[in-house]
Formats: sequence, C-alpha cells, structure tokens
Amino acid sequence: MMTDTYLEIRTLTWPRETHNLFDYEAKNLIKLTQHSDNTCVLYRSGDRCFINDFPSDCLLDTVSLISIGKTDDMFMVQQTGPSPIYQMWIVIKYLPGSSYEMKEGDVFKLGRETLRVKKISSEIEQGQSWAEIPETPGEKICKICCSEEFSEDDPLVSLCKCSGTMKYIHFTCLKNWLKSKVTTKALGNVSTYQWSDFICELCKEPLPEMFQFKGKTLSLLEINYPTTPYIILEDVKADEPHQQILYVIGLEESQSINIGRGTDSEIKLSDISVSRFHAKIKFTSNAFYIQDNKSKFGTLVGVCKNLPLILGSEITMQVNRTLITLVVKRPWKCCQKKKIMPMS
Repeated sequence: MMTDTYLEIRTLTWPRETHNLFDYEAKNLIKLTQHSDNTCVLYRSGDRCFINDFPSDCLLDTVSLISIGKTDDMFMVQQTGPSPIYQMWIVIKYLPGSSYEMKEGDVFKLGRETLRVKKISSEIEQGQSWAEIPETPGEKICKICCSEEFSEDDPLVSLCKCSGTMKYIHFTCLKNWLKSKVTTKALGNVSTYQWSDFICELCKEPLPEMFQFKGKTLSLLEINYPTTPYIILEDVKADEPHQQILYVIGLEESQSINIGRGTDSEIKLSDISVSRFHAKIKFTSNAFYIQDNKSKFGTLVGVCKNLPLILGSEITMQVNRTLITLVVKRPWKCCQKKKIMPMS
C-alpha cells in the first residue's frame, strides 16, 4: 500500500570542473530544492539539477547523477552507471559526530587521494585472495642459493614461469630478496611500507603477495604487526598502479592519528587537494573511526550498494561536483477541527 511520504532533494553544485571535486568552503554554489513522491532520476545539465520520472538517453548535454526507486513507504537510491566519475560517496562531515566506523573493504576519498581498508585487527580473513601453489615431485634446486635442501617452514616453490634449473626458489631466499625492495618507515603509531609490484626479474611474471603451500598460507611481504588493535590502509593511486603503499596503524583505546598534507601528520598525503589537517583515525569502543576535520574537499566513503531511505531518514552524498541531500518526509496536515456541540 502506497503512503504519502515524499523525498526532498536538495542539491548544491560547484560550478568548477576540477577532478570531480566539490569545494566545501565555496560560496558561489548553485542551490536547488525539489520534491518527488515516486520513482525518478536526478540529472544535471550544466550546473543545474532536475528530476525526471523516467530514465532517458535522449536528454542532450545532461548527466544522470542518481536514480531513486519508490516501493511502499521506502525510497531506494542507487548509482546510475558504472562510471567512476559519477560514483556515489557519503559525506562523512554530515554524519553524526562527523565520523564513520571503518570496515574492511571500505574505500575513502580525501580530496583526490584514495585509501582502501585492507585489513582490521585480525589474521588473514576469509575472502582474501592468494595463489595456490601445487607441490611438484622430482629434483629441485634453489635458483638463488643452489641448495637442494628444504623444510616445511622453508619449502622450494615455483611462483613464476621460469623453468629448468631456474624453476624453484626457497621461500626464505625469495622473501629476503624482495625485502630489499620494500621501503619502510615508522612515525608514531603508523608504519609505512612502500614498494613496486613484486615481479620475477627473469621471466617478468608478477609474484603473489601471499600464497598457499600444502595448506599453509605464506606471505612474501614481511609486516611487523602491532600488538595493539590495528588497521591496514592501502593507498590506491590510479596514475601509479604499480606503486604499492600500505599504512599499518596500531592504536589503543582513545588514541588517534592524523591524516593530511601537514608535516605533523602520521599519514602524509602530498596532493594539494588534501588539507593540512584533513582527517583523523581514532580507536574507541573496540572500533576504528575516521573523522573529517572541516577539510576543503571533504572526507568521503564510497557507496557500494543501494541505499534504502525510510521516513525520517536523511543522507548527504557527493556525486562528481554536486552535493545531494535526501530527506524522506510526510506532508504536513492541519488537525481536523472538532465539532462543538451545544450544551443542553
């Protein structure tokens, strides 16, 4: 049964095309408020947004920002297409406490920089991908140390396309060789690991970061895990896909670290779109939270599934250079007047 709820759609558009950013300090914004009580699509033409009751490919010089479905008393918000340019991002500064509880797999955008949560305070999780390396019978010799000896903790493995006498290598020999290619540094409660893709220098085959051998999971990247609860962030650089950076953050209750362009930040992101003190990560109540610090270009978390909205719901998201606030409301109704009966 359909109810009389409707969706209030408030949009703010920054009139500058700058790397899909929205300036949260700007004053010259294009502001519009619209309402819908049915399924619709939110479009932007130039700098102005409008809604249409149905998707259309015939609208010239327009882009679709989000689509909104209506079922009974619920609205469902979803991304209109696969293009990362029009990805939906939740604006963390407008969440309660300007903070968000971080989860494995979350992707965060700070200005033009992107960070992904790789792991939170546990061993290798189910769903983590690794290569399965079969045991191969026959004579084996390590191509680095030329030894035929091996053990359960230091097996001879074949992880690339090399063949013949170059086929096998000790796990420890390979790990020590790759260790020399990893740059590490520590600042406060953050350890940073930086390297280029692991590849075999002979056959140029990419090497897995971790693999399974005889039921045991082995990692080629040696990380000193904190004894405290920790979170691992991966720096995602679209323009440098072969450059790998991990931030290992170990925090105790009520501790925090800063992220920004400033020299006093434990995680320093050098892009000019990142504020000097952009955001912070804190550990409280057995969970990690990221909190925006009134940054110029915002701290955002990617939306990977549809967003359901019911009566009273309010959410603010950024799509490209447009800020969208959605509020589910019910029309205001005046109370019906009571009929006054004369006294007998």
